[in-house]
Amino acid sequence: MSKWLLLLAGWLLASGPASALAGSFTVVEFNTWGVPLAVKDTFRYAFAMEQLEELDPDFIVLSEVFTARAKRAFHSGKFPYWVDGPNAFPKLVSSGIRILSKHPILRASKIDFCKCKGDDCLSRKGVVLALIQMPDGKKLNLLGTHLNARGGDPIRIDQLIQIRDLIQREADPDAPLVLAGDLNFTPGSQPHTWLGSELALADAWAETHSSSEPGYTYDAFENAYARDYAIRTHFPLTRERIDYVLYRNGATGTLRAESSRLILNERPWYSDHYGLSTTFTTE
Repeated sequence: MSKWLLLLAGWLLASGPASALAGSFTVVEFNTWGVPLAVKDTFRYAFAMEQLEELDPDFIVLSEVFTARAKRAFHSGKFPYWVDGPNAFPKLVSSGIRILSKHPILRASKIDFCKCKGDDCLSRKGVVLALIQMPDGKKLNLLGTHLNARGGDPIRIDQLIQIRDLIQREADPDAPLVLAGDLNFTPGSQPHTWLGSELALADAWAETHSSSEPGYTYDAFENAYARDYAIRTHFPLTRERIDYVLYRNGATGTLRAESSRLILNERPWYSDHYGLSTTFTTE
């Protein structure tokens, strides 16, 4: 009997490393709506952070963390590593970007966008790139950003060109890359196509869902915060997918979008946007 147990143990040891080659991690993206003009219901920040903690992802990429109250609320001991995007000076508010990570951030690079239009110019919008040390010893380039809502696709394309240039200068060229944020364009638009052709980025939602599953992350017909804020700021009432988790492989790692789902998308509302949770498998 002991002989067979030894053989079984040997088989398990031999097969163990092969099955352990594939890992996984989860990225959550969420526009917090932590803007100065939306001072009502700021209690929702803490409740939103509690929900994000319960989801227990590896990374959280936040946008519109503008106010001091929002900055205090969207922080957690479960994510000991974090980095913000460009600070406020000389604008009224900062970029509002924050990356929370369970894994060490080896270095971070950030830039602010050169072009803006309308009330987007009150914020020092930009992008932050964090190089992450993953548990398996490999690295991951993780970017958080928030593109202009005003000004149309030409301004957003210009901002994406700056993101491309930052990636070429600062990203680990061999590591996989994930870009997440409120990009303010819809699937099939010029900026969406540009990201695929110029940066070889795949859309995690599109990779894991059929065309009959629109995945709206902003819905001014259902979400009361979205409707009220759109009316107040003279935006049209729309229902769109404008928040994304995008990715590409690297020489030292292959990513596959295993699942992508909407989060924080039911009453009580936590923001004027819904969040995304995307799980990747790695090899």
